Amino acid sequence: MAHDFKNQKLNKSPFFSLQCDETTDISQNSQLLFYCKFIDDKKFKEGILFSQTLKTTTKAVDVFSVLSDFLISNSLPWEKVIDICTDGAQAMTGCKNGFIQLVKEKNPNIISSHCIIHRQALACKTLPESLNSVLNLAIKIFNCVKSNALNTRIFNVLCNELQSDHQTLIYHTEVSWLSKGNMLDRIYQS
Repeated sequence: MAHDFKNQKLNKSPFFSLQCDETTDISQNSQLLFYCKFIDDKKFKEGILFSQTLKTTTKAVDVFSVLSDFLISNSLPWEKVIDICTDGAQAMTGCKNGFIQLVKEKNPNIISSHCIIHRQALACKTLPESLNSVLNLAIKIFNCVKSNALNTRIFNVLCNELQSDHQTLIYHTEVSWLSKGNMLDRIYQS
């Protein structure tokens, strides 16, 4: 991992914020990702700080340990971390032994926030039936178009002929960061 350039800029920034997410990939490995936002030359900059595979469990203490080790090994002080955004899972936000509580033991001034994308995914699970039926129909249509290469190419030609703003569809999955909202927005824009 060659993050020295970004870490030097983080050290020069008066403060920075982090966003953390953990997911299990197709090979059943737990992937932990940290994203950062910081000030560089009086401008906000952002990007992936680091990612790491969690070898065993995905408990709060495991996530905390990975972050703490990274900060220490890159001489990044906890005092500069002003916000940590997570998905709101119990392991992350638990008030006694959650990730946020462990972080606040290092820096009690850190603000914790709940990721807006995860909130949107949760809101979609409780839509009224009238809206849910529209969403499910849109998902069915999108999945049909994306189910094979021929359907995708025909759809592309149709969009070109209609001079649509978009020629590709966002494939719907239950993965929270590939949101249903993005898919519906694409329908609305087309």
